[in-house]
Amino acid sequence: MTTVKVIGAGSIGNHLAHGCRQKGWDVTIVDLSPEALERTKNTIYPDRYGAWDPEITLASPNDVERRPFDIVIVGTPPATHLSIATTELETTPPRLLLIEKPLSHPDSEAIKQFIQKAEQSPTRVLVAYNQRHKPNTHKFLEVASSPSLGKLTGLSSHMLESWDGILKAHFWMGSEKDSYLAFSEQGGGALLEHSHALNLFLYFAAELGHGAATRVNASMDWVNHEPAATTATHR
Repeated sequence: MTTVKVIGAGSIGNHLAHGCRQKGWDVTIVDLSPEALERTKNTIYPDRYGAWDPEITLASPNDVERRPFDIVIVGTPPATHLSIATTELETTPPRLLLIEKPLSHPDSEAIKQFIQKAEQSPTRVLVAYNQRHKPNTHKFLEVASSPSLGKLTGLSSHMLESWDGILKAHFWMGSEKDSYLAFSEQGGGALLEHSHALNLFLYFAAELGHGAATRVNASMDWVNHEPAATTATHR
């Protein structure tokens, strides 16, 4: 049976653990926090999926240290992704390593080092941009590839999401500021945590025959709002 280690017992960890169990795989959820593991068992998982799945193992990192898994999923805050993923590649490399998006907080040197490590590893490393795989994405590519539309003259990608859905999924937080989600330097914000639109733009461009980006221009608008917070929107 395929064995899976899900690192992080937050919202995404529960989603991915449930998805793996739907495949019939052997799932272990790992978290440093006993409270997070309890919340998974008693609240998050049963509330979302109807009942707790007793076939799932809950563990601290020490419980599974150096135990090999076929698949490892990293669902922790972005600033921890690369260090955790690197440790997995160096100690007990799985067949597949899936890192929840974004790959990292903004740290170009750490990202370069991790890419080198990943390229030298036998492990297949993926970043979880699931919007690529949805039916509407496939339908768009089918329509956009039609010769009857003629040559592609432009491409834009927009995605809007309020905090409401995110805070409902993270009900234990009082606001987005209780985690990395509101802070771009920690991997949150529109350009990192909500980078689906950017990822889709690059994906569509490649799939429609226009290759990778060759030049990047960016602008930023600063917006003051209550309660005395300053945020940035990126274009």
